[in-house]
Amino acid sequence: MKIIRLFSVFLVFICLFSAASAEQGPVSHLGETLSDFEVTTISGEVFRLSDVLKEKEAVFVNLWATWCPPCRAEFPYLEEAWQQYQDRVSVIALSVEPNDSNEKLLSFAEENGLSFLIGSDTGIGLDAFLGVTGIPTSLIVDRFGHIAWVGVGAQASTSDFTRLFEAFLGNEYTETVVWDHLPPRKPSVTPSDESELQKILSADERRIILHNPADRNLWPMQPIQNDSHTALVSTNIGIDDSTSAIYATVTANAGDALAFEFRTSTEAAMDLFSIAIDNTVVKRFGGEHSWSFWALPMPEGIHEIQFRYEKDGSMHEGEDAVWLANLRLLSGDAASEALSSLPSYPVSDEFAVLIKNENARPIKFTGAGASLIPQYFGKTDNWILSDSELHAEFRLTAEMDPEAAFVYNYYEGSILPLVLTLAPDASTFIVSTLADSSEITGYPQNLLQFYSSRNLIGSEEPYSLLYFADEKQADLFVELIKNSTGYSLGWEYDEITSVFDNASSADYTLYFTNTLGNPIPGVIVTVCDETSCLPMTSDADGIITFTAAPYPYDIHIIQMPAGYTYDDMQNSKAPEAGGIMTFMLSQD
Repeated sequence: MKIIRLFSVFLVFICLFSAASAEQGPVSHLGETLSDFEVTTISGEVFRLSDVLKEKEAVFVNLWATWCPPCRAEFPYLEEAWQQYQDRVSVIALSVEPNDSNEKLLSFAEENGLSFLIGSDTGIGLDAFLGVTGIPTSLIVDRFGHIAWVGVGAQASTSDFTRLFEAFLGNEYTETVVWDHLPPRKPSVTPSDESELQKILSADERRIILHNPADRNLWPMQPIQNDSHTALVSTNIGIDDSTSAIYATVTANAGDALAFEFRTSTEAAMDLFSIAIDNTVVKRFGGEHSWSFWALPMPEGIHEIQFRYEKDGSMHEGEDAVWLANLRLLSGDAASEALSSLPSYPVSDEFAVLIKNENARPIKFTGAGASLIPQYFGKTDNWILSDSELHAEFRLTAEMDPEAAFVYNYYEGSILPLVLTLAPDASTFIVSTLADSSEITGYPQNLLQFYSSRNLIGSEEPYSLLYFADEKQADLFVELIKNSTGYSLGWEYDEITSVFDNASSADYTLYFTNTLGNPIPGVIVTVCDETSCLPMTSDADGIITFTAAPYPYDIHIIQMPAGYTYDDMQNSKAPEAGGIMTFMLSQD
């Protein structure tokens, strides 16, 4: 899983250098036993890995050089963390620069107030063994002699180091656990008794069994009582890159729904309350939700339900917590009514971004410099707006949760959750923002990036929209790239061909059935836009189909065959992008 770091509050710096390198990088050695090595430090002490591991619970090895600014930047944090953990963790920094003599290293340590062990990698060759091409590169050797963590780049705080050390300390660390990123901070909260959790959250001990997660890196959820609810609350308030969780084993019958109440007060789109069935996330919530109701359709059988508050490593907003109450299984009509009462979002068959500006036109870049655009901005759709403000419609598929999806606006430097862009008629998502220009900030280009969630899987990349207020700004952008790179670059208007283009027509299908699912012919409806209405009648299969310009048409049943009634005689909105609507009529 690739975690988006674009919006982190700090930057991780890396010094690149030419080093003897293996075919694989440092992370590929995770889980391997690090061969014993011996080095005489600048203080004259002999460091032998095997001897140190007899006394310490972990060894932190740092590969660096005196000329590397990021290396120097992280050393004060490392020094402070080591001072706190020196009885349990050994720290040794080995310079990979052959010109870093003992005298130079000793002077560096004195000038910077460093008291952990420092030496030279010359003659040891850890950089060559690991395939290091950037410094600082650091690793943890756990008590079993295995490489349990590798980090490339500088750590940004003392707490990053203490969090790292804590992951490998204590009697609970009984076998090697490897990490290719900074491990989560160990919980400092003791889990509640599971019988107490059961009493607080669910009275159905026969079909819902509550339990704390077995993963010791997950923070528990604990009981809380307030004026309106007796609930469980997350405990990882203010803890970066952490998760608080409670699990339930649920035995469901066919047609059941799992219902619960929840509240969230978090950073929208970033710090999310997620619900998973058998490790598959089915719903997320973030931002500010007052006490609300939700229900999930449950497959028949025994399933593990995971309620998790997952925090990232950047900002904290609101109360930075989530609450969960009144977990129960609903059956029959109660389950159907609960599921049908939930708010719904517009869904499209394909993800699409439609530029709604009337005079906007797509462009493409030409010349040798065109290959640089995806390197700088990712794969982009490129537009000239002929307008000072962008209006873009986003169409999400059923797999995209608007609570987790967001756009990052480089001009404003802001994250905008898609759920906050829902149109007043709930027919689509509209993002509107001012267009930057050289007259405003000095930059001619604008970049808007869409993420389906902050966690992109595998090779997924965000959708990127590169746009310009007018032709002049596009010309300035081209000149900027040409002057800074020396590559030729131009632009020209392009034809509309991609799935992100403005659509010209859409297909609509209306199904009319009775409560048994049988088709009802002869149902007459009107299909209306802003200016006119057109009557249509369902065929022998109970179907009406039509193709028209994309629009949230009003569908109104005006006549039904004898003996049928329809509970909701108000207008129904067709999905603007086209799609299927089903109308179930009751029979007297």
